[in-house]
Amino acid sequence: MKKKIAALLLFSLALFVISVTRHLQRHNQELSLEGYLETFHISKKNSETNECAAIQKEISFYSIGCKKIKTSEIISNNPNAKYSGIFKLKGILHVLTSDGNIYIKNDEDFHFLKKLDLLNLDTTYFGGLLNSIFLPEKNLLVTYSLNSISQNKYLLLTVFDAKNFKKVNQIKLTNTKTLPSQLGGGMAFDKENLYLSIGVASQDFVDNQSQEGLNPNSLYGKIVSIPLNQIEKKIKDINIFSSGHKHLQGLLKTKNAFIGVEHSVEDGDEINLLNYQKNYGYNDFGYTKHHMANKNTYYFNKNRVLYQDPIFYFTPEAALSDIEKCVFDEFENNYAYNPCIIVSSLAQQSIFIIKFKRERNAEIIPKNPIVINTEKIQIGERVRKVKNLNEKNGLFVLTDSLNIFFLTFVTK
Repeated sequence: MKKKIAALLLFSLALFVISVTRHLQRHNQELSLEGYLETFHISKKNSETNECAAIQKEISFYSIGCKKIKTSEIISNNPNAKYSGIFKLKGILHVLTSDGNIYIKNDEDFHFLKKLDLLNLDTTYFGGLLNSIFLPEKNLLVTYSLNSISQNKYLLLTVFDAKNFKKVNQIKLTNTKTLPSQLGGGMAFDKENLYLSIGVASQDFVDNQSQEGLNPNSLYGKIVSIPLNQIEKKIKDINIFSSGHKHLQGLLKTKNAFIGVEHSVEDGDEINLLNYQKNYGYNDFGYTKHHMANKNTYYFNKNRVLYQDPIFYFTPEAALSDIEKCVFDEFENNYAYNPCIIVSSLAQQSIFIIKFKRERNAEIIPKNPIVINTEKIQIGERVRKVKNLNEKNGLFVLTDSLNIFFLTFVTK
């Protein structure tokens, strides 16, 4: 009898040991699975973060969120292209590249839509489709491009119907036999006119072409205005709005002010308040220095009284590429930044918030803006375009690596 009881106890003990062992094994498996999921979660989170790893995550009053939009098809089609525009049509994002292609955002990626009819589009580094602008009230897309036939190069303004992107108008603006650069291309519009900046088409500070901005009979180095009521017809009037410009790549027209961002020779890149029939002095005036071939330093700010001062200039070189209104309008009582603009930089791989002095508690850009503060946001890539498409507190940032980032700003 005692032997039976002992055997039963041993059997029960064995069952207990097996049960405990199995429980521990299951517990360890659960811990391992939980650890795996946690590792996966962190890895996934890091992966998302790494897509925006170089981008600064906060400024004085806001945290910056970042989403990288897929652009794999754009990159695979032409990795050497540059962005030349972004706009929304019927709620769908469209982007244009310097090789004349239009892409639309479908699901998570951009997909090829159409190649624009830009005959003899120049495909050199400084050429191609330089800029574009969408006119929503007319449902038109206007492009500015460098085209070429043999050794002859010319600047072309083309108008497309945004319903099908068929060409409705085209006008040759200039001719040049040299290999042009510094072609400008900033575009803006108001209720009456389209505005376009045309650069001096020369990187050389001392050649004859670089002086074209001061020549009243030349369109080089000018901002021109074209009546919107002629944009679909024969364009009869191309009027010079302002002169003495080197390379304006970005224009912003607001209710009160007209502002442009402009390259200088080395440092001294400018933000200019643009006024009708005013001269901005290139190549006779600027807040910069130019190193000549003999390495002597030449300052060309000698004739300051004859020309318009910038409202701000950058040192060191910024290579300003675009300008946009701020995205902080959605924030109530935002006295930290408004009124302000955002400008982009190729050389410093950044965007800058430019804060103006407030006039009578108004949040709109004043008629005579005075810069009181700047704040830099590091992007880590050459920034070609910035665009506020009225996404709540959001900004699209397009880079020369053919990346597109969507930045959001949240109060701390």
